[in-house]
Amino acid sequence: MNEEIAIDPAYAPAPRELRRWMRTVLGPLAGKYVSNFPSNWFDRYEQSVGIENRHLITEIRRQGQFVFDFGRAYMESDSWGTNVARSSKQRPFYATASGPNNHFGLPCISDDTFLDRLDTQTRGVAFHPLTAAPYVDICRVLIGMGPEVILVDPYLRQLNDQRHRRHEVIAALLDATKGTRCTDFVVIARSLSAAPGETALTDDNVVEKQFDEVVRAASKRQCRVSLLLVNDRKRGGKVNVNLHQRLLLTKHGGISFDRGFELAPKGVKNSALLLDENLHHDAVQTYITERPSWGDVVARRREWKMPLAAK
Repeated sequence: MNEEIAIDPAYAPAPRELRRWMRTVLGPLAGKYVSNFPSNWFDRYEQSVGIENRHLITEIRRQGQFVFDFGRAYMESDSWGTNVARSSKQRPFYATASGPNNHFGLPCISDDTFLDRLDTQTRGVAFHPLTAAPYVDICRVLIGMGPEVILVDPYLRQLNDQRHRRHEVIAALLDATKGTRCTDFVVIARSLSAAPGETALTDDNVVEKQFDEVVRAASKRQCRVSLLLVNDRKRGGKVNVNLHQRLLLTKHGGISFDRGFELAPKGVKNSALLLDENLHHDAVQTYITERPSWGDVVARRREWKMPLAAK
């Protein structure tokens, strides 16, 4: 998941093959990305394939979400291969590829060793959520693509509970929007009005107050934040909502979390899994396409504007 692949832009596959990769083995649904290494990787690739392929390159740029900047330093005075060797010592790439018979000792773009690595499934990961850092590492690519990020957790109550410390995770994910394309971060949780016997007004007030503290604690955030508390047991409206997933979602891809967004003591694991194409389509339909039609299913709504410094 979030595997970083270094491909020499001078020897990347032809545009039609790259487009096929984009639809099958690269991008948010596959969990593998071409590193934006150097930072103008796409421009260099376009130069290498020639002007006659410009229409395909334009289509790939517009549709493809498979090139991501992982923040690696690149020295223009050195060759691409030398930069890869230096950067790999600090943080290895998942896979690397250059041209045939390259003197860097890297696999050729058409070698079976590279293509097999590209085809290997990397859809899930188990991790120890001792801190919020693993959540940020797992989600940062999707957050970086934006523009809208949706976090769904029906059980997002007692944010300040010191055992699960969900407030730390949410604040860290909000801070991860700094320097990204994310402009809107929407959090969807179950209203306490959906739980019989609970004093919904009081409890929803508490949730909103605690969430306000979380947003204020996220000092680096650069996005608007919305909180939607949903009564998913309400029926008869235009749309019936059934909250059961715990996931981070964008229009490009999504990740589900078995235990939601919480910290846990040593020895307790959480698991993250990429949504496949069908699950992603269904999630987008529910939480993005149909959300404006939820109407009075939304029991409580609150918005925090984008910080002035981020505008």
